[in-house]
Amino acid sequence: EVKRFSMSENHFLVNWGLVRLALFGKNAMDRHSLRSNLSVHVVTPFMAFYAIQLKADGLYTMAELARVQFPMSILELPSILYKLYAPQKGLIQCVP
Repeated sequence: EVKRFSMSENHFLVNWGLVRLALFGKNAMDRHSLRSNLSVHVVTPFMAFYAIQLKADGLYTMAELARVQFPMSILELPSILYKLYAPQKGLIQCVP
């Protein structure tokens, strides 16, 4: 589910898109006999990843796994790259 930047301020449309995404994931799981599903919801400039799981007969859960912000212009690119690199820097460095 992808929403344009002009629609990102309309919370009703954004939330309705999330409901449609959940129903799409649930129907895909039912049709293909899956126990889980990974769904992506894009509302400019964010991309959110959701896991949908079948916990019991008729009981589905949906949880947000991650949210990533993308640059809206070339000027925002350095700050986004820094945000992506900064968490990894802490994982790579070893302290004795």
